[in-house]
Amino acid sequence: MFSFFSTNPDPSDPTSLTGYSCIFSLYNQTKNQTIRKSRVDHHFFQNFIRHPEELLKSNLDKRLIELLLEEYTISGPPEPIELSDAPTHCNTNPFSFKWDPFEIRQYPDCFSILFDLKEYLSKIEFTLRPSDNVEILSDTLDSVPTFRGMQYLFNPNLTISGHLGHDKIKGEAWFDHQWGDLSWFSNDDHSVMGWDWFGINFDNGSQLLVVAHRKADSREQVAGYAVLKAKNKKIQFIPDIKIIPLRFWRSTVTSIEYPVELMIELTESSSLLRFIPYTDHQEIQFFGPLRAIWQGAGTISGQLMDETVFGHARCELNGYGFIFDFRQFIDSLGQKIDTVIEGFFPRKMTEEVIRNYAGSPHWKYEPHAYDTMLAEPVWNLISRNGKRWRSVFARLLLSSLGTNPEPFEELLYSITELNHTGSLIIDDIEDNSLIRRGKECIHLLYGSDLAINAANTIYFLPNLLLYRHPELNSEQKLEINELITKGFIQGHLGQGLDLYWSRHICPENLHLWLQDSTDEKILQMYALKTAAGIRGLAETASIIAKKDAEIRDVCGDYAMALGVAFQILDDVHNFSASDNWKKIPGEDIAEGKLTFVIFQTIKMLNGNERKFFTNILGSPDLRKDKEMISKCIALVTKSGALEYSRSVARKMIEPKWDLLSTRLPFTDQRLLLKILTFWLLEMEYK
Repeated sequence: MFSFFSTNPDPSDPTSLTGYSCIFSLYNQTKNQTIRKSRVDHHFFQNFIRHPEELLKSNLDKRLIELLLEEYTISGPPEPIELSDAPTHCNTNPFSFKWDPFEIRQYPDCFSILFDLKEYLSKIEFTLRPSDNVEILSDTLDSVPTFRGMQYLFNPNLTISGHLGHDKIKGEAWFDHQWGDLSWFSNDDHSVMGWDWFGINFDNGSQLLVVAHRKADSREQVAGYAVLKAKNKKIQFIPDIKIIPLRFWRSTVTSIEYPVELMIELTESSSLLRFIPYTDHQEIQFFGPLRAIWQGAGTISGQLMDETVFGHARCELNGYGFIFDFRQFIDSLGQKIDTVIEGFFPRKMTEEVIRNYAGSPHWKYEPHAYDTMLAEPVWNLISRNGKRWRSVFARLLLSSLGTNPEPFEELLYSITELNHTGSLIIDDIEDNSLIRRGKECIHLLYGSDLAINAANTIYFLPNLLLYRHPELNSEQKLEINELITKGFIQGHLGQGLDLYWSRHICPENLHLWLQDSTDEKILQMYALKTAAGIRGLAETASIIAKKDAEIRDVCGDYAMALGVAFQILDDVHNFSASDNWKKIPGEDIAEGKLTFVIFQTIKMLNGNERKFFTNILGSPDLRKDKEMISKCIALVTKSGALEYSRSVARKMIEPKWDLLSTRLPFTDQRLLLKILTFWLLEMEYK
């Protein structure tokens, strides 16, 4: 597959230069090997940087677009997309262009294609010869509402011959050409469109073009049509089709999920066709917020006009990589994370699961008891849709370090989510909390004894995955085990300091603490309680990726800053009145917590307001009064502590990110890691 694009943001402006881009895929079915290339020239790149107006008017996540433009400006396109000089030449009539290592020329009766790829020892040369006329579909498609502003022609029946390396090649090929304006890519309201496209050659000699246009955010089909070129050369327009996803595949490179196995329904003709890919891994990374498309070959079979048919097809899935809301993107990954965890820690315990955890019984196990005592309370909390950002962070960082995360997902997700879930259960008991993620705390639902036992169990269970992991050597396992142990020690030391301040908080002590460097002590407590586990994740990813000590330290320092910054912002969110904040507003005041925000409030208030605030905070009875809490929340807001704390968090993470980004190649996953970082910093509950 080779697609060549030329774009010009303002053809009426003589200074606006046409930019070029292309994507290429060569799939060897025998070897299950794919070569992919994605490229833009400097004009295409600069047009994108200088003319983001349409993107910023669209329904894409605006902050994501800003960060993407920022990263592109600093680093150029993400790997493996190539940035190169313009094609040596590009002519339109007859069509010809040369853009090493690609060269295509149009002749009166054929096309010649030359690919001089380093991956092959010799050149790849094809001749594509039409066996019948090119079909221009512009008039045919006038009735399709989403096809305005676009022209289309295709020839689905070319013979191909030539050489692929040292091998002679013959077969059939498909050619199409589409040109026009941006209306194909967005609706009148600037909402971004996507599409599913199929070029199908049946064994009976007929061909079928299928296009379904979709809203890229909801994936709702808004138009669909097909063009059948029967074996008698007759063209038939089919105005009503549906594309039905049957199976999805998530890319380990981009985290995009595609419906790679699909059913095509030609409604009026009672035709039903099933597309099955030769391999799921046929994604090609693409420049810009689209990030990637799935462009792959496969088989087609089913019923077409009351005839059983078989054939070969090419499918393009476009628009699945757009991100419209980063929280929704995190949530979509969260569903996969839960599924992976469930493979190790299921919602229903069985004899086999208990044997996996504890070995063969000396007498007899009782799996049902562990449903009640372990699986039910833990999954009750996990299922409350936490952010899962720690697991996403680990996945993106490992990918950014150049390692496929898939073999390590069960280990990373289970360590991250089960350990974190256990710590939340224990924290709520120690803090006498009532609400966790919008519902009653686990110890209140199941009892403190059961909650403590379940939490402690899931602290240790994920270690089994580490000890048994087939792709980690003994040294890696030892280093990761040390990190886990160190993280538990640091986390409990941090929690101990947090409890100490809560137990001893009173107006007199608050006055004394104001005279000390308590700001730094609070940040150190956060470094132990919250950030140590996140740093451990970053260092674990570095160990899995077999990076040196310098990279490991840079990753660890960045994760430490991110963890502390996140905790500061969690303190800020504690004063949100939004229904989307699933905790009680002002809960930190009610519990007598000495958070960074609360301490900054005390420092920023003066006179009677400071005295009032410290008296409420230091009194176990007064700080339970809803009216007093409301007055304290008003003082926190008035003081400027929320804005100051946000600025401290941002200044903490920015230099660490800048340093990390210089140590990692610029890839799609590094971009997503940056977006995750700043999404956490800028997240608000409204």
